[in-house]
Amino acid sequence: MKNNISITKIPNIFSYLFYLLMYIFPTISSAAETYNTKTGNEALENVTTGRFNTAYGWDALHNNTEGTYNTATGVIALFYNTTGNHNTANGAGALTNNTTGSNNSASGAFSLYYNTTGSENTASGYQALNLNVTGIRNVAVGHNALLNNNRGSTSNKEGSSNTAVGWSALKSNTSGVQNTAVGESALQSNNIGEHNTAIGEDALFSNKSGSGNTATGESALNNAKGNRNIAIGAQSGCALVTGNNNIYIGSLGANNDSHVIRIGGGPSAVNKCPQKITLPVQTKTYIAGIHGTTLEGGDGEVKQVYINSLGQLGTSTTTSLSINSMIENQNAEIKKLRNELKELRKMIELL
Repeated sequence: MKNNISITKIPNIFSYLFYLLMYIFPTISSAAETYNTKTGNEALENVTTGRFNTAYGWDALHNNTEGTYNTATGVIALFYNTTGNHNTANGAGALTNNTTGSNNSASGAFSLYYNTTGSENTASGYQALNLNVTGIRNVAVGHNALLNNNRGSTSNKEGSSNTAVGWSALKSNTSGVQNTAVGESALQSNNIGEHNTAIGEDALFSNKSGSGNTATGESALNNAKGNRNIAIGAQSGCALVTGNNNIYIGSLGANNDSHVIRIGGGPSAVNKCPQKITLPVQTKTYIAGIHGTTLEGGDGEVKQVYINSLGQLGTSTTTSLSINSMIENQNAEIKKLRNELKELRKMIELL
């Protein structure tokens, strides 16, 4: 006997299949006119007029109402977003607290987690820009990069326009602006310092409030806390602590240098560098554009240049002044002797 399926049962079969698919594959928004896509328990739960949003994960974009063109992938990603637009959050807790901030991109668990109104930020890595609240135009790439940036601030003028690439780069920055750190722990201790550039592992590591510094090379200026210092080369300027306006090229420097230029290796006066290092000492110096060149400008005065055993250059020294005094004294003695000789000749002629 053949089994027959009642035609009246076919609609029920399709209904069962529909509900089965809905159970296996979480909901796709029924409001087709909003062009929203959601997958996960209570994802995009409160959307009203927001359009072109995509939410994947439990409570992703849960509170979004009017925000558009947002993408949230991960548990509670963009959870509190209401009207923020063009945000992308990938990872559990990414951009969770964002409300009205727009044009942010967070990739990594808890990246930009506390951001609320900050906009145009990019965070990639676990807890990158985690505590940023209102800061804008920051880029953080790496675990804990710019972790404390803009912490607790209500102003988008604090902790803005910073770039950190590397593990814990600019980790402690709170209100400093326009800093660039590339390398593991570069500018890690910076707190309020501004307009600093650190390229290399541990470059400008200890700087907290100093501004306008440039360090290129591993551990360059890693102990410095002053302003407007420049160091080029691995460990360059690493002995400097509090000085300002120094330039180091392949030199360790000294802890209290100010307004000093040092080029070349050798030990520093007080060495605070890693492992008490000593850079190789150069034995010859060649500088183009000097020999055969006529001096131009200036006040017309030409002075002799002296150099001491430490390599310091100058137009006068304690030693050179002493020599000049000796020469003057000798000339005076010679003049005196000449006068006495003239008198003696006159006396001889009278005899």
